Amino acid sequence: GLAVQRYGAYKDSGVEWISEIPEGWEISKGKALYDITTGKLDVNAGEDDGAFPFFTCSMQPRRINEYAFDCEALLVAGNGIVGFTQYYKGKFNAYQRTYVLSNFRNVYPGFLRYYVSNNLMTEVAPNSVGSVIQFIKMGDLRNFIICAPPLSEQQAIADYLDWKTAEIDSIVSQTERSIELLREYRKSVISEAVTKGLDPDAPMKDSGVEWIGEIPAGWTSGKLLRFASLESGHTPSKSHPEWWIESQCTIPWITTADVHRFRDGGVIAISDTVEHISQVGMDNSSARLLPAGTVALSRTASVGFSVVLSEPMASSQDFADWIPGDQLTSEYLLFCFRAMGPVFDKLMIGSTHKTIYMPDIRRLAIPVPPLPEQQAIADYLDEKTAKIDSLIADKQRQVELLKEYRKSLISEAVTGKFKVPGLE
Repeated sequence: GLAVQRYGAYKDSGVEWISEIPEGWEISKGKALYDITTGKLDVNAGEDDGAFPFFTCSMQPRRINEYAFDCEALLVAGNGIVGFTQYYKGKFNAYQRTYVLSNFRNVYPGFLRYYVSNNLMTEVAPNSVGSVIQFIKMGDLRNFIICAPPLSEQQAIADYLDWKTAEIDSIVSQTERSIELLREYRKSVISEAVTKGLDPDAPMKDSGVEWIGEIPAGWTSGKLLRFASLESGHTPSKSHPEWWIESQCTIPWITTADVHRFRDGGVIAISDTVEHISQVGMDNSSARLLPAGTVALSRTASVGFSVVLSEPMASSQDFADWIPGDQLTSEYLLFCFRAMGPVFDKLMIGSTHKTIYMPDIRRLAIPVPPLPEQQAIADYLDEKTAKIDSLIADKQRQVELLKEYRKSLISEAVTGKFKVPGLE
C-alpha cells in the first residue's frame, strides 16, 4: 500500500478514544456544529409511491407524500441499525426515532457523515447498560465529541473516503458474490453425485421420482421408509420441573439450538448437543434414545438441515429421525437430504414459523445405489465439500478483514492519524 503520510505536529485531544490530533484541528461538541431534532412520524406512516423520501431506522428510506423538512441534513438511526447515518438534501420526512442533523456550522456534512456513522457508537458504547446498544438519545448527539480540521480539509478527507470506501465496497461485493457462487456450486456437486453417481459413463434409467430424474441403471429408488425407519423426536413436558433438574440431564438431546450452531452445513456428524435431557423425562414421554448413525432431519428451524448422530442421543419434535436399514449408509442419506433443498422448499408450510408435516416427511423418496457406491459417493463428497468450504471460509475471512480495514481507514482519516493524499 501507500506509505502513510503523517501531519507535521500533533497535540493531545484530551479524549481517550481519539488520542492525539493534528495541531490545526479543533475539538467541539456536536451541538456547536449542528442543530438536532427528530422526525414526528410513526414508523408505518409511509406510502409506497410517495413523492418524498421517508427516513426510518433502516438502511433503505421509504417513501411518503408530505414533507416536514427541506434542507441539507444527516439522518442518524436512533434505534434499529443504531448510528447508521445517511446524507440527504431537499424535501423529506423522518420517523420519530430518526435524528435529523442540519444547519451545519464549520463542518462539512460529507465529513460529518463518516465521523458520526463510524465513531458515534465508539463513544456512546462505554456508557451504555449491557453490551448491545438498543438506541441512542438526543444527549448522545448533542454532547458527541468531534475533532475536525478546517473546512477545506474536511472536504478533501470526505472525497478521499468516498473514493476508498467505494473501492473497498466493490471488492466486498465481488467477494460476497463469489461466496454465493461457491455455495451454488457446492449444492450442484452434492446433487449430481447423489443422483447420478461418480461414473459419467454409467447407463441411465428413469427413477420415477421427480426431484431425482435419471439414475444409473444399477441403482434402485423409492420411498425412504423402505430403507430406513422413522422416529419423531419429542420434548418431555416442561410443567414437570423435576424432569429437568440440570444435574440429572445427562442425555444429549438435539434441538433447534444445534441447527443454529451448525447451519452452514459443513458439519457431517455431531457428538454433543447444546441441551440435555434426563432419563426420567425420557421415561415419561415418547422421546427415545436414538442409536448412533441416526440421521436427524430438521423439519422446523432451517428446514432440511441434517446431521448424523455419532453417539446415541434423543431429539426434540423439531426433527424427523431416520435410522438407516442395512441397504443404506448414514452419510449417503445425509448427502441425499442436502441435495433435497428444492423438495423441502416446496413442502414448507407457514410464513414465519416454517415447518414440514410428518405425512410429507413419510412420503420422501431417495435414490439408493449399491452400498459400496454409497460409501464412495459419501467419501468423495466429504473431500470435495471440505475443499469448497475452506474456499468459502477464506473468502468470508477476506470480507471480514476488508470491513475491518474500511472501518479503521475511516476512523484514522477523520481523526487525523494520517494525511489523505492531495492535502498540502
